Amino acid sequence: MFGEDAASELNKIPLSDNTISRHIQDMTGDIECNIKSKILKHKLFALQVDESTDITGKAQLLVFVRFINDEAIVEDFLCCKELPETRKGQNVFDVLNSYLEYCRLNWKNCVGICTDGAPAMTGCLKGFVPIAQKQNPNIIHTHCFIHREALVAKTLEPELKSVMDMVVKIANYIKMRPIKCQQFAKLCVGMEADISTLIQHTEIRWVSRGKVLSCFYELREELLTFSLQENLKDFVECLSDDHWCSKLAYLANIFHKLNPLNNGMQGRNENILSSTDKINAFQKKLTIWKKCIGNLEMFPSVFKRNCQEIALLILNHLHTLLTNLDKYFPSISVDLYDWIRNPFVEFEPFEEQFTLTEEELANVLNDRTLKLKHSELNLNAFWLLVEKEYPAIAQKALRLLVQFSTSYLCEFGFSALTTIKHKKRAQLLSVEDELRVCLSKTRPNLKELCKKHQAQVSH
Repeated sequence: MFGEDAASELNKIPLSDNTISRHIQDMTGDIECNIKSKILKHKLFALQVDESTDITGKAQLLVFVRFINDEAIVEDFLCCKELPETRKGQNVFDVLNSYLEYCRLNWKNCVGICTDGAPAMTGCLKGFVPIAQKQNPNIIHTHCFIHREALVAKTLEPELKSVMDMVVKIANYIKMRPIKCQQFAKLCVGMEADISTLIQHTEIRWVSRGKVLSCFYELREELLTFSLQENLKDFVECLSDDHWCSKLAYLANIFHKLNPLNNGMQGRNENILSSTDKINAFQKKLTIWKKCIGNLEMFPSVFKRNCQEIALLILNHLHTLLTNLDKYFPSISVDLYDWIRNPFVEFEPFEEQFTLTEEELANVLNDRTLKLKHSELNLNAFWLLVEKEYPAIAQKALRLLVQFSTSYLCEFGFSALTTIKHKKRAQLLSVEDELRVCLSKTRPNLKELCKKHQAQVSH
């Protein structure tokens, strides 16, 4: 069709059944070797660990690493290993410890581990973290900030929970029936609504509630009309009740404010200092909202409805949120680390054992060259520059900056795992290889890899 020249080029493409698999193995081997050499160069590293079940019911342990590379702190995919039949903390440790030994990485250089709050990870006796801390007592464990924020948002007053349950019931009734979904979309178009479909609630999605509630509240009039047409008495009773709709308005507004907090802690390069700032800022906002409960201007939908009758309910829920934040973030003070953000201000003295680092900090404080660099560089790059001249104080700062504050990368990785190992690829054996090529920020040296291979032309 394209001529003899095109046919000749196409004939050069290898058609072996495992050619692509071998190429992926070559690339993942090159990436793995590069990452190992980079970590060993500076030694300090932090881990982000989580486990989940794939399509075949096998438990996959996913690990990301953050380390110092040249003049930056970087994070990358470390490994994905299948766990044995049991998924206890000892199993997690044994699998990960075996891989670290293979990479010649020492637990003594691990400064932090970030996980979720599962017993297998954090159990005080047999959890993975306590076992790892036996290898290095200085390892700092961080319970993922995003998971904790999701637990805070999950707790609702009984009156508000009943509203949330009904919203999910109504939304799922329509979304799980294709015909009803089409009928509702047609109704929304006829009523000139800005949107024409609901969002189905998913419990495990962090920001699902906020999106579901906002969409639901915007389409409440269309939903009432649809329920009347379908003779859905329970739905009509709720949607036609002003008091119920007022509580719905509050839920939509408060989750609209909670979602940015959750989103703000997602993504790469998030550290304990930045995540803590966002949590503390939200705590301050809650305190302000409690004081201003009289006018409710901070909740626009509630304010428009002029529904002061639920002011006490809102006040109680705001108090619950504050209580839960104190519960899940018990000692979240970073005042002692202000010197890391800006070492050119007066600082509180360290403990006695840190006399040498206190002396170095005094040197940094009076180094005008570094002061000029502080305004030009980001925090990570600045302390890596300081390390060249004042290693003791820089190491103390970098041990905190290298740590993960969330397990976002693991959650992102499991989404990739679901895409790669799906129903039609359930017997896939090279899960780790494919994930490494997919998720790693380190690119393979394709030119060098190509030099080692000879093209096998199809016969």
